Amino acid sequence: MSTARLGHGLTAIDGMLRHGPAMGISAEHVEGWLGDQAVKCRRVKGLQVLALGRPGAESPLESGSRAVMYQHGFEEPVLQQRHTDAQGLIGFSDFWWAEQRILAEADGAAKYLDAEMKDGRESWHVIRDEKRREARLAAVSNRVLRWMWEDMAHPHRLVQQLSAAGLRSDPRRRIRLL
Repeated sequence: MSTARLGHGLTAIDGMLRHGPAMGISAEHVEGWLGDQAVKCRRVKGLQVLALGRPGAESPLESGSRAVMYQHGFEEPVLQQRHTDAQGLIGFSDFWWAEQRILAEADGAAKYLDAEMKDGRESWHVIRDEKRREARLAAVSNRVLRWMWEDMAHPHRLVQQLSAAGLRSDPRRRIRLL
């Protein structure tokens, strides 16, 4: 299965795990539905993707990023890790590798452009606040990584960035869907 197809599957499953319970949909419902699929390979792949789903993924970019990580054998990060410093809560990182003290942010443009996410602030205020947040995060970690949608069009960029930061790919951890 290609990284893009795994990313699409994870996006759907992550969204279901995050929002489904409020609508009465659970992982067990999806597992039952997949079990009823007549085509065995679809059933098996679906169950494999379901097992990789995480409710902590907050965006399709985060889900797609994990697809790249899984397919290249990187250690699975903690999602939405809370970070604090002497000033209090800094925020939550999209990805956190505790042993290496590396955090990562998968940034879409919405936080800078979407009026609701900007919460009445001008774009330059959002950028300033994000730079301050990143400086605080850098002070409590060994490394802060960032990538955007453009990087997902070329997954090798994400692989190179993770490797350059000191995260190691292990072929034994690579996810290959049947």
